[in-house]
Formats: sequence, C-alpha cells, structure tokens
Amino acid sequence: RLDVVHGIGSELVVVVLGLGATSRAPSAWRVALPALGALAIALTAPHVLGVAPPPGPIRVWDYVARFDVAPLSSGARFPLVPWLGYALLGAAVGRALRGHAAEGGVFGLPPTLSPRGLLVGGAIVAALVFESGPVAPHVLPHVPWLRNVARLTFYSSVATTIAAAVAVFAPRGGRVPEALALLGRHSLVIYAVHLEIAYGLPGSVIMRSLGWGAWGLCAMALLLAMGALAHGIERIEARRPRDHERSAPRAPASA
Repeated sequence: RLDVVHGIGSELVVVVLGLGATSRAPSAWRVALPALGALAIALTAPHVLGVAPPPGPIRVWDYVARFDVAPLSSGARFPLVPWLGYALLGAAVGRALRGHAAEGGVFGLPPTLSPRGLLVGGAIVAALVFESGPVAPHVLPHVPWLRNVARLTFYSSVATTIAAAVAVFAPRGGRVPEALALLGRHSLVIYAVHLEIAYGLPGSVIMRSLGWGAWGLCAMALLLAMGALAHGIERIEARRPRDHERSAPRAPASA
C-alpha cells in the first residue's frame, strides 16, 4: 500500500526536479511557477480521480491517484494527485519567504508587505474557504470541481496567516518563538515518534473511551513530551564532539 513515506518521497523527487528546472527563472516566476503547478493539480484532480479503471498496473498508478473502483481498489493514502499540489504550494511559499528575515534569519515576510494586513486578510480568506466554515458548505456542493482549489486556498491562507503572526507577535512573544523553533528543528523525529501515539493504539483508546476533552488534554501532554524529546536531542548533540574535534591530532604526552 502506498502510504505516507512513499508519497512524501515521490513528491519530494518531483518538487526538487521542478525547483531545479526553474532555479534560473526571474524571482517572480520562481515563486509563480510552483504555485501555478499546485493550482493546475487542484483543477485537474477531479478528472484524474474519475478515471475508471486506471490504465496500467494499479500499483504503478497508486503513485498517481487513489482509485476506489472495485476490484482495483487502491490503498494509496498520499498519491501525487492531489497531494503533490500541497508540496508545490509549500515550495512556492518557501521561495516567497526566503531571504527576507531580519537579523540574519532565513525566512520572513518581504518588507513591502504589511504583517498586520496579511494576518487579518489570511484569517478572513481561511474562514471563507474552510470546508466546515460558515460559507463554503453552501457553495462547494454547487461547484464540486472547486473543492480541491478551496483546500489549496485554505492551506495557503493558513501559511500566510502563520507567517504574518510570527512577524507581528514573535518580537514580543518571549520564549514562545524559541519553543516553536525547537520543535521545528526536530520536526521529522517528532513526526515519526508521535504517529504511533496519536494515530496508533494509544490515540484510539483515548478517543474511544475518554472523548474530546481528554483528547485535548492528552494532545497538550504529547506536545510537551515532544518538546522534552527535542530538548533532550539538542543536549545530547551539544555534548558530542564536532568533526574537527574528532580529527584534531592529540597533543603529545608530557614527559
């Protein structure tokens, strides 16, 4: 079954090839091209997912889309359609934010944009296109081909809102930005560890027997535990000798 890691791996290969092919384009196009690719996938997703039966071996087409047509039903969870669109969207956002951070950082908002305006605008757009919000449920049933576009818009507006919130609140946020940066540096380890807790047996038992309130408390406890794990990793790494220390010649013993 094509699962999380297979999907992420294949999508990263496609994204890296696409970013390499557009690396010499003008700066505006370097952002626009992956964003347009994400939009194209969102628009064509209903047509690709509607192919029945898919041409070729089903295990090969697992990487393209998830087909639920018996007896060729696929177990794919993160195929290229529509998930590659989100990966391309992330690449576009990363390129747009790269190189604008203050004080030697890597990512930040361009100085020509208003962080507070983006914060308000991104939150409004996210509320409008959210599938369970007050507006989208009344619109999307009449234009189902826009559903993937609405999802892409929702996540892009969420990313914009988060970036704007960091720009507005981080300078006076105390240790909160540091804690988020700690989690971000070790996000892959946290991702691997928390999966079995949140989506495995512990999570299912908590949800089934304790309900949403207890689930929220357990989610907070899990977040604190992952923070402790990330802090422990950094303490271990700080005690390890660096490469240049390992290769340095030993001082001769004194007589």
